[in-house]
Amino acid sequence: MKITIIGIFNSLILGLIVLLVTFIFLSNSDWFWDMVSPVFYKELIYKYSEIYELDPLLASAVIKVESNFQAYAQSNRGAIGLMQIMPETGKEMARRLKIKPFVASDLNNPEINIKIGLYYLARLKKQFNGDVYLALAAYNGGSANVQKWLAEKKIDTDGAVVQIPFEETKGFVQKVMLHYEWFKNVQQVKGMLQFRQKEN
Repeated sequence: MKITIIGIFNSLILGLIVLLVTFIFLSNSDWFWDMVSPVFYKELIYKYSEIYELDPLLASAVIKVESNFQAYAQSNRGAIGLMQIMPETGKEMARRLKIKPFVASDLNNPEINIKIGLYYLARLKKQFNGDVYLALAAYNGGSANVQKWLAEKKIDTDGAVVQIPFEETKGFVQKVMLHYEWFKNVQQVKGMLQFRQKEN
């Protein structure tokens, strides 16, 4: 049987139509979007993001970069859990949040880790007047270093990530913002498709 160019073209068009119909059908399912853009511990992330007035998509991006949603992740430097919190930072934030008793291993608990991590991130965001870039830089590189860089005019508040002196911190901020934009784009597409389906 001779295969013609028109036949191949028609098969491609039919395949695209099937894919489009399947996509539209699946786009109304939460599990489909969880597969496209997986975020674990979503209830905890949204709960504490609301309490500390953070965008849950930004919080999700931080956790994605820090631990890839692995609750028992531990760095070579000793940072623990989902949001890779150093024990001393965890201890200080737990004191402020009146979490008693508290030991470093508690940071392996997803709820405690997310509660402390988002509280700390919110404090940094407030400290740097709502500047997300500076808050993220401080989360990774330390608020004292960010204040020093600002004082020495090595960085400014215009979101110029390339100016950050620490390569690790620069990379961290870039990765978080990349995932943050991805999560926002997925959320936007999901909302548009589901809205149109409701209209129909």
